[in-house]
Amino acid sequence: MILASFLAGIGIGLVVAAPVGPAAVMVIGRSLDRGWRVGFATGMGVVFADLVYACIAVAGMGWMERIHAFERPLQLFAGLLLLTMGLVSATGVFSRDRGQITALPNASYQGRNRLVAGLSGCAATFAVTIVNPTAIAAFLALFTTIGRFADDKIPLLGGIAVGGALWWSGLAWGAAHAGRKLAPRWPLRIKRGAGVVLAVIGAGVLLYAGFEYWA
Repeated sequence: MILASFLAGIGIGLVVAAPVGPAAVMVIGRSLDRGWRVGFATGMGVVFADLVYACIAVAGMGWMERIHAFERPLQLFAGLLLLTMGLVSATGVFSRDRGQITALPNASYQGRNRLVAGLSGCAATFAVTIVNPTAIAAFLALFTTIGRFADDKIPLLGGIAVGGALWWSGLAWGAAHAGRKLAPRWPLRIKRGAGVVLAVIGAGVLLYAGFEYWA
């Protein structure tokens, strides 16, 4: 039963991580710009947020429904966060290289700078995911499966962490590997493009949630 719970957790971790969204855009952009290690650390923020919701799901459906009741305020906060991060990435504000990168991965992100970039990326994707109502909905949909293995909580949660880590490590490594084959003119375009995508998603979420909230 322990092995079954662990394998089920891996499957759940892969399922909730696989959909393409803002976090995936951030992981791809940071992997290209700052290397696969920073990209992987960025993706782990999603895993930590998923583990929080998995723990809540294991605790009981009532807790998930209480959080789901705050869907609109969470959407507003998530939209504002995405819009801000997108604009920062697209404009190069607060960037060590002021956005003028000319090679992939960016050589300025080594040692301590890489650690700081990884931790900041992890915190950013954790914040985006923990306020994302889609994550709540995903675990609500998987509640029956999670509840079936609730007696083996530790193997289940461990499997979810492993499944998520496998997905983000593969995406980060693939993006970083592909980035080495790109022409020199592409790094800045990719970085700004990823920022524009995040900003557009954030603006869309704000408009939708704002209309629903004040309607």
